[in-house]
Amino acid sequence: MDSMLMRAKRPSLQLCPQCLNEPIGDLIEKSSTKRQLVSSTTGNRIDNELLAKLQAVSSDDSVISLVLARRTTILYEIYKHGVGPGTQVLSLSMAKPLISLLVGSAVCKGIIKSLDDKAEIYSRALSGTAYGSASLRSLLLMSSGADYGTGLMGESSSGETGRWAFGVGSQLETMKTRSGYNKRLFAQDKEGDWYYKNMDVYALSLVLRDSHQETVTKLTQKYLWEKIGAEHDATWVLDRNRDPIVASFFAAGAHDWIRLAAYISENLVESNSDPCFASYLREATTANRTVKDELGFTGYGYLFRLAYLNDKTGAIVWFRGAFGQILAIHPASGFAILLQSNHIRNLIPVADIFSDWIIRNTK
Repeated sequence: MDSMLMRAKRPSLQLCPQCLNEPIGDLIEKSSTKRQLVSSTTGNRIDNELLAKLQAVSSDDSVISLVLARRTTILYEIYKHGVGPGTQVLSLSMAKPLISLLVGSAVCKGIIKSLDDKAEIYSRALSGTAYGSASLRSLLLMSSGADYGTGLMGESSSGETGRWAFGVGSQLETMKTRSGYNKRLFAQDKEGDWYYKNMDVYALSLVLRDSHQETVTKLTQKYLWEKIGAEHDATWVLDRNRDPIVASFFAAGAHDWIRLAAYISENLVESNSDPCFASYLREATTANRTVKDELGFTGYGYLFRLAYLNDKTGAIVWFRGAFGQILAIHPASGFAILLQSNHIRNLIPVADIFSDWIIRNTK
């Protein structure tokens, strides 16, 4: 794994003297059948205006890699700081939609019967908690209503992720401190209220693990990495209970993110090979909540952020992580852009560049 982002997430020794020096990873094996990516041809190149914009962003020292593709054709790519197209770079919250994709696969396999089932039906670890009494659909929508306050260390789950990755505390311990519903002011939050929190994603990972009796790592390999034709291994970082830190600690190479983008686009547009999964994916990438932020996101699906530019373009599907990690996919055109960076300042420029490009190329 690339160490740059791991260093950025590692708590300082002064704050966490008991933290490990390196995280523990669980390897996701590459596909048995690699899907080929190709470089752009003369008739499929980007124009000079877009090229200049991408080069300007790429010149920022915090950029690790920047890739623009149309399905399996690479239109632009640059790698820095010793990173290459197969280097595993930490993606942070870009990991969250991966869990949604695994849930969709489990539904289509018949292992999960209904998204309206309570989570505790599939995982005894969730029994008696607000997460367990919430439906799978509510968890996918970040709407469990469960407590999002402070955990064992006085931090939110977002603040605790770095400690989990370096062997201090765990997701399960944090969940146990938030077994009830959160109370805001004088009214009890209820299931259906949206609030962005890592524990809803962790609850889904327990559902996947316990319903399959397999690790999330093995499910990621079987349901995703094998299907996209991944060329390189990937990694889930584990907490001290050996549970993958599913809300934020997944590492993969740039080219395999592009393969994943192509896989999503093809399922949304063609839906021939797996109609059930395509149907789930359409539902997952349709705005169910109105959630706005500085990047122009206007909706939230099943752990996917969505941007609707105008009536013609259709939705842009977003994976977003902290410190400048994004994968944006426009299924209708097949375009996708990946930014791996260690600073948030690159997010808005890349989002604007991609949105403008989609508007210009949508008839």
